[in-house]
Amino acid sequence: MKVVLLYFSTTGNTKHVTMLAKKALEGAGHSVALHDGFAMLKEYVALGETSVTPLTAKYQADVAEAEVIGIGAYVSFFTVPDGFMKILNERNSPSSIFGKMKYYFVYTTFGNEPGKALEFVATQLSLKNKNAKYLGGVFLQYPENAVPLQAPRGTYDAERPEEKKKEEEMHEIVTETIHPEDNKPTAMFGPMVVDPSKCIRCYSCVSHCAYNAMTKPEAGSAVKIPTWNADNCFGCCACFNFCPVRAIEIPGGNSSEREQYYFGRSTAGLKETPPLPRGQVYSRMTISVPH
Repeated sequence: MKVVLLYFSTTGNTKHVTMLAKKALEGAGHSVALHDGFAMLKEYVALGETSVTPLTAKYQADVAEAEVIGIGAYVSFFTVPDGFMKILNERNSPSSIFGKMKYYFVYTTFGNEPGKALEFVATQLSLKNKNAKYLGGVFLQYPENAVPLQAPRGTYDAERPEEKKKEEEMHEIVTETIHPEDNKPTAMFGPMVVDPSKCIRCYSCVSHCAYNAMTKPEAGSAVKIPTWNADNCFGCCACFNFCPVRAIEIPGGNSSEREQYYFGRSTAGLKETPPLPRGQVYSRMTISVPH
């Protein structure tokens, strides 16, 4: 697949992660084009911010042919660095050039606080092509490079072992989730099983599925319950969560042990439990909830 990596780096942390991603992608057989966001920005500002510059024109040509886009940026005051949107705006990154994008991923680096930069970058790419699949994002902590927060003179910040694990996670995102031979989504917890004895034929699962993975039976069909299409399913679990009679079970997700959830759902009759600390929610995947 053709891949474009656009990065914004000053002291080299984000560029380091970008080069790791490039090496991993090329090792997996993909073609990678690198674009330095700040080099593009300098040229754009120097030429008066009135036209597409040579560096930007090359970037646009590569993006127009790319099936995978990765964007990396460092965190500045809890968000993306100044000038980021001058490159991601509609003049320099028009949505029309993202038509071939099938996948995208993002990564940010920070010294003290990750802020909301990762989510912001992902949102900008999602707006370029809403049909593209988001592979995920990683934020990595490196030594602080804002002078008031840097290590005292004569010392240095030790390497963080946990960040090495995140670099490996980055490697997994770019090599194990991009499949040139198959662009079909996968159901993470499937199959979704409809119990005909419980189903009331309201087809709430059909109306709430964003991917047409749940369909109504054809007119005149002997089958009256919704049908699950594995090829379309992303495993969002909306069918399970919105079913008013719990007629849908997801054995792979241990759904019989799980409470339904959607924003605004009534909690009447339910026992409140304290939220799990960040990163520990995954422990629920292997632990049954007591009745």
